[in-house]
Amino acid sequence: MIRQQVSVGKIRPRTITPTNRPSAPIICTMSKLRFRVEPRDVPPPVAGRRLGLGPAQFAEALPNLFARGFPRPDPDTGNFDMQAIDAWCDGRHPHLLRDNGMGAIDARGVVRDRIAQLRRQG
Repeated sequence: MIRQQVSVGKIRPRTITPTNRPSAPIICTMSKLRFRVEPRDVPPPVAGRRLGLGPAQFAEALPNLFARGFPRPDPDTGNFDMQAIDAWCDGRHPHLLRDNGMGAIDARGVVRDRIAQLRRQG
């Protein structure tokens, strides 16, 4: 059986079980968030974890990362943009990703180049 101690206002605590719950709602504090929000900007330890690094390793690697174009933190909060980090990671290996921004090649140019190559060969 589930028992819960409840204190409302200055009334002394009493034990509430599933069978004797009061009909009036129990007042709760707003200490818990209602909805989970995934922040876009995160503190440095979280940004480091995104790269598989601990806080000390991330701090040590940061100058080299910045030299390679890693996104800088927000000047006001000091937090890193997770989407910018993901885009930077994706940009390191564009040949492995389908959507590399190249788009479709114009078939007329391909045919023209192949015909020219065939004429040179023979």
